[in-house]
Amino acid sequence: MLPAMPIIFTLILFAIGVLLLLKGANWLVEGASSLAHRLRISDLAIGLTVVAFGTSTPELIVNIVASIRGNADIAIGNVVGSNIANILLILGITAIIAPIAVQKSTILKEIPLSLLAGIVLYFMANDALIDGYQLSELGRGDGLVFLCFFLIFLYYTFGIRHGEQEEGITKTVMSLWQAVLLVVMGLAGLVVGGHFCVETAQDIALALGVSEALIGLILGVSALIKPLPFQPDLNIDLLMVVFASALLFFIVHNGKLHHRLFFWWKQEKDYIIKRWEGGVLLACYIAYVAVIAWRG
Repeated sequence: MLPAMPIIFTLILFAIGVLLLLKGANWLVEGASSLAHRLRISDLAIGLTVVAFGTSTPELIVNIVASIRGNADIAIGNVVGSNIANILLILGITAIIAPIAVQKSTILKEIPLSLLAGIVLYFMANDALIDGYQLSELGRGDGLVFLCFFLIFLYYTFGIRHGEQEEGITKTVMSLWQAVLLVVMGLAGLVVGGHFCVETAQDIALALGVSEALIGLILGVSALIKPLPFQPDLNIDLLMVVFASALLFFIVHNGKLHHRLFFWWKQEKDYIIKRWEGGVLLACYIAYVAVIAWRG
C-alpha cells in the first residue's frame, strides 16, 4: 500500500497505471506481431497467440502483483471482469456498429476450446462441492494441468494452422531494432503500470468503502480498452480469434474465470452476430455491472 495521500492523487496514479498497462500492451503486440511476420507466421496464428498474449498481459501482470501481495480479491475480480467484458461489452458494441461475420472453423474449434477450459476449471475449483473440503482452491497441480492444456492449444495453433494466410491484408513490418525496442518498452510499461494499479486499488477500495473485488472488476474492464483489435488492417475473423484466445489465455494463466454467457448464435447457418444480438450482449453487461455496483 502506498503512503497516505489525498484520494485525488491516488486516482491519478491509478489512471497512470492503467495508461501504462494499455500502452505497454499495445507496444508489446506491435513489436511481437512484427517479429512474427518476419518469421512468416500466419495472421490467424498471430491472432491465436501473439495478439492474445499481448492483449492479456495487463491482466496477467496485475494478477501476478496482486497475488504476490496477497490481494486475491483484486486478482479474481480483474480476471472475471476482463472476460465478462470481453464477451458482453466488447463483442456487443462491435456487433452493434457492424454485424460480425465469423468463420465456421473459429466457432467449431477455437470457441469450444475456451468453453472446455471453463468446464475443466469449474470442476477443479469446486473442491468443497466435489471432494467435501472446507475450502475450495486452485493449487499448483491444477495450474500445471491448465498449462498443459494451453500447450496442447499452442500445438494445435502452430501444428495445424501454421502457414494459413489471410488474403487482402496489408502487413506493415517494422525494422528489427524497432520491433525489439517496442517489446522491451511494452514489458517495462506493463510491469510499472501493474505495480501502480495494484497499490492504488487498495487505497481506493478503503477510501470509497467498497471491496477490492469490485475495484478488480473495474480494472479488468479498463484493461480491455485496447486499440489493437480494432485497427483497420485486422479482419473480423482475427478479432474473433483474439477474443476466443484471450479467454483461453486468461483461464490457463490465472485459473479463475466464471463464464456468464456463451455464444448461443454458434448454430446459425450464416455465422453472424447481428446488431440486435450485439444489443442483447451489451444489455446483459449493463445489467451485470448494475448488480455488481448494487452489491458493492
